[in-house]
Amino acid sequence: MFALESSYEVESIYQSVYQSDGSEIYLLDRLTDGKDEHEKAANRIVLENLLAQMEEKERQLILLRYYENRTQVEVAQTLGISQVQVSRLEKKLLLKMRSAL
Repeated sequence: MFALESSYEVESIYQSVYQSDGSEIYLLDRLTDGKDEHEKAANRIVLENLLAQMEEKERQLILLRYYENRTQVEVAQTLGISQVQVSRLEKKLLLKMRSAL
């Protein structure tokens, strides 16, 4: 039998660690699954490709609604169209994006 000696300290995954705001969480909460990170990266690439294929106004609508969390009324004012047009265009774009996946 071999005895393993290690200079590494093993910590419990339930050890308390602190976030930058001072709130306490477990070390387990800080660990990420590599699969999730790969999936997020793949999703980001697909989304960037879909956005690149859109016309400028369509792309701007999606970015304002989903990246900047603007309301349909705010998007309508920015794009110079009505809220109803934003609603219809948004629905059309989301269906188009979904079918492209």
